Amino acid sequence: MQRKPRRLAQRIGLPYSEIEQQGFHFPVTEVSCRYAHPDRYDKVVKIETELAELDRATLTFNYRITRETDDVLLATGSTKHACIDHAGHVSRIPKILEPALATAKT
Repeated sequence: MQRKPRRLAQRIGLPYSEIEQQGFHFPVTEVSCRYAHPDRYDKVVKIETELAELDRATLTFNYRITRETDDVLLATGSTKHACIDHAGHVSRIPKILEPALATAKT
């Protein structure tokens, strides 16, 4: 689940490296996972990601993980990320991200 927010950043046209160059980071502050069905090693899974919540200084992503071959639900989860600056202080989400994130949420 950790890689998906980086891919979302790329999808909205702002690679995560560019966000970091602007002086911002989005570390994970909360994680939850609810397992629905067991799976086996070497099986291909599909991970759907949705931006579920957008606050002044945090983002929450929801995940749905299914087995690719038959779409059986394996797990659901979420991650919450805080926006911090290079000094590690909580910061408001940068204005350059707001329009793209608002679009991603809808």
